[in-house]
Amino acid sequence: MKRQGGVINHAQFAILRGKGKQKMLIIDRFEGDFAVIETDNGMLNVPRSELPTGAKEGDILRLVIDADGTESRKERIDGMMERLFKK
Repeated sequence: MKRQGGVINHAQFAILRGKGKQKMLIIDRFEGDFAVIETDNGMLNVPRSELPTGAKEGDILRLVIDADGTESRKERIDGMMERLFKK
């Protein structure tokens, strides 16, 4: 899988797809500036700089949809758009 600094390409994103709201990711190993992450659907290369501070081999990461955060952000952006285009 080709590594692209800080960008998840289409093939890598496909690995994260699947049913359910939560994904478990395991740090398999580090290769240079990249972490090799094991997922339910395959392996994913992630820049080490994108991981939480102190992440190490064997750590489990969780990718979760934050519904409350999403709604809060949407409301904030809707408010800004209203003020911006207010007539």
